[in-house]
Amino acid sequence: MDTKLTFDLLPVLAILISVLAWYIPGFNAWYEALVSEKKQLFMIGLLVLVDVVVVLLSLFGFLNIYSGATWQEWVWKPVVDIVIAIVTNAGVYKATNYLLNKKS
Repeated sequence: MDTKLTFDLLPVLAILISVLAWYIPGFNAWYEALVSEKKQLFMIGLLVLVDVVVVLLSLFGFLNIYSGATWQEWVWKPVVDIVIAIVTNAGVYKATNYLLNKKS
């Protein structure tokens, strides 16, 4: 089984979510008031939710992102994509903090 990024849009969404967390006025104030652990859980939960929806849409034939003959392909590839998206999101969030001279 080859390991590759199958849902190319998920890391892009991770970057977009991270950057928008700084620029949406109402969301920014709410998000910054959260404790660091809750911020991380919120972002991870949002990315997992997006990936689960994409897996379900692929399963029912609405999307052609995840497909395979074995259960490993339906589980392993989404897990790999989630890990890549979480690392991307965290990196962009830290970079944004650094560039804007704010604490996380």
